[in-house]
Amino acid sequence: MIWALIVLEGCFRGFVVSSDGFAHTLASRRWFAKYWKPINSFGYRDIEHDLNHLDGKKLLFVAGDSFVAGHGIDNHRDRFSDVLGAGLEKDWEVFNIAKNGWNTRDEFIAIHDFPVRPDFLVLSYTVNDIEGAATSVWRQRRPTLVVQPHQLIRPIVKRSHLLNFVYWRGYRFQNSRQMASTYHAYLARAYDDEKVWSQHERDLHRVVDWTEEHGVRLVTVVFPDLANLDWSRPFTQKMVRLLRSRRVPVVDLSEKLSGRDPRELVVNNFDAHPSVRLHAEVASLIRAELVEQ
Repeated sequence: MIWALIVLEGCFRGFVVSSDGFAHTLASRRWFAKYWKPINSFGYRDIEHDLNHLDGKKLLFVAGDSFVAGHGIDNHRDRFSDVLGAGLEKDWEVFNIAKNGWNTRDEFIAIHDFPVRPDFLVLSYTVNDIEGAATSVWRQRRPTLVVQPHQLIRPIVKRSHLLNFVYWRGYRFQNSRQMASTYHAYLARAYDDEKVWSQHERDLHRVVDWTEEHGVRLVTVVFPDLANLDWSRPFTQKMVRLLRSRRVPVVDLSEKLSGRDPRELVVNNFDAHPSVRLHAEVASLIRAELVEQ
């Protein structure tokens, strides 16, 4: 029995590499160590761009959070920004400007401060982008969704790859509904709070105003909650209406993905980020919008 556990521990330590939505398991840390590359000099998961040799090129920024950075996507070339770039002519240079956990305010600061200005900007929007405005108004962060193991077993769960995997899979299986309910209630409250929504609107208007001021053509892609399309639809529609009121082209994925099986849209059962297949679809939709532009 002991030898079997030792063998299993060795197998999990050496071979189990898997992303999860909260990025806190040992398997997820191994995934980041193995796949979260390349990292360029700006700190983004993107190739190194030679800013001194961009003459004659059309510059396209794809900005967003973990959906754009490619959480759960092993090969960065499978992200929609890279797939989009591969399908464009050679005179295009596509920059991926994204980090996990970013919100709209972070994204604006990043594109505003970048040393070159794009000709086109694709801004990705996800339903949790309102968190920045909620934190600013409420002066508190989102509710804690993950409770650490009891102190008696915490040391071994943190060190054993086998037990870490078993514990957190069991935890997610047992508590997933409660976790989703808590987080959904938090986001619903944020979208319904007039002060939070007003702050969030201002963040979006800053992006649109900046693109208009500098002659940057803006296209937006609005992602629903991929694990629960119907729940997030009222919130994504609220954002779509705001963007269209500013005459901003919108790829509304709530509409495009309606009726689809969530299992084909996400990385895995424990990571609700977009799958490789969905990244490819999104690239195709954005390409069509850019051609129209």
